[in-house]
Amino acid sequence: MADWKLEIIKVDNGYLIVIPEENEEGKIVERKIVVEEDEEDELSVHEKMLYEIIEHFGFFGSKHDKERIRIVRETCVGDLLFNGNQYASPIDVELENEEE
Repeated sequence: MADWKLEIIKVDNGYLIVIPEENEEGKIVERKIVVEEDEEDELSVHEKMLYEIIEHFGFFGSKHDKERIRIVRETCVGDLLFNGNQYASPIDVELENEEE
């Protein structure tokens, strides 16, 4: 199938990802992926959803690639981001990344 598309539907307990795919007979069928919320961790549903999307479109790459897409969760304390082993303001982190 030449089209890259999927549909994300917000449901009561998370998300439903609907992906049209061509089956063995050449007919378009819908593959459905359920991404459920975790009551203990509200960010995990979003991480899982992004992971499914990146995996579907093949954007992860490998650890040997010069560049690749990653999903990273950062710990924030007030207006500070935990960057490696130190706390920095978001502006400092952005400036540091621009210098690389």
